[in-house]
Amino acid sequence: MRIKYLKRLSFITNDFYQTSGKVKNISVSGIQPLYISGRNMSGESTEINKNSLEVVLKELNKFADLSLAEKWDNVGLLIEPATQRPVNKILLTNDLTEVVMQESIEKDISLIISYHPPIFSPLKRITQANWKERIVSRCLENKIAVFSPHTSWDAVYGGVNDWLADAFSCYIEPDGIQPLTPSSNNDVLYVATIIGSPESITRIKKSGISVKFSESYVEDAKEICTAVCDKEMLKNLKSLHSDVNIGIMECGKNGKNLTGMGRLLQVSKLTIADCVHLIKQHTGVSHVRLACAKNQSEGSPVKTIALVPGSGGSLLKGIKADLFVTGEMFHHDVLDANHNGSSVILTNHSDSERGFLAKMAVLLSDVFKNIKIEISSFDADPLKTV
Repeated sequence: MRIKYLKRLSFITNDFYQTSGKVKNISVSGIQPLYISGRNMSGESTEINKNSLEVVLKELNKFADLSLAEKWDNVGLLIEPATQRPVNKILLTNDLTEVVMQESIEKDISLIISYHPPIFSPLKRITQANWKERIVSRCLENKIAVFSPHTSWDAVYGGVNDWLADAFSCYIEPDGIQPLTPSSNNDVLYVATIIGSPESITRIKKSGISVKFSESYVEDAKEICTAVCDKEMLKNLKSLHSDVNIGIMECGKNGKNLTGMGRLLQVSKLTIADCVHLIKQHTGVSHVRLACAKNQSEGSPVKTIALVPGSGGSLLKGIKADLFVTGEMFHHDVLDANHNGSSVILTNHSDSERGFLAKMAVLLSDVFKNIKIEISSFDADPLKTV
């Protein structure tokens, strides 16, 4: 009998979690992502009492539908023990290494969310011969499930790409952010201008309706904010919060789509040196690698930034921008970028991604009130500057 290669270990034959509801693509200039997850996509309360793996996976898919992932990627539930236990503790990690595996066992973790899929190349066997097989074996032995979102978290609005773009948030021009490669889905959206007492606006933001809120301001003792939502969320806003005034504008199906891979930013009042400082501050690294383009220096102005968390060489190829920001690129790709007028900042692969886990931990804590959410203490980029 020919043994099929394994890219996931699951005792469920259907990927049920791929069919659950998803966050719509939201896109209006000036609107920043804010996921408040106390309610589900229909506006109903989602106080989660059941700690089953199925429930947790469905909630994860509401943040970023797995259909957003790249076709080559291996995302979703990758390891599922035959005997399931309640999900009481979730560990977030960028990479599931052996030291993180040991940490998970010692902390009695039920579910590991590993941004990078620990099973990517197909496995022919599960032995103790190499570290990836040992991780799979130990997960099954200790009844620990493993979920990997990878590029679905990259593509989603408010995901890893937008987290990295937040390094420049104070300098992005109005309507100055878009994906390098947009996702195809682009639904009808509405801009709702909400006017009410500061208490009412605060209540709406904390109510759990999954919409995107802009910064609010106060005028004549009334607080005013803008929210972007689809038709269903607009209906929920009106029905649940009748004490505020809501003005509506339809964006239409041709509104700009902010879901997709990479980001292209239009910025002002920045130099290359400023960008280096902002990226180091945002990612928490002490050093980055910088390659200035021909006829540019650290004092040169930057008006456009193309960024890709992780390895950005293929996505950035052919993009016109003053500056590329990514984790790693091949030597010859850096040379090509420099000779085509783009300077390059490299942070190390996972250092351009890992900081998003702190944001995700807050979001998950809002959803899973009775599940402990932790970030790995041992997850780190393998490369160090010495």
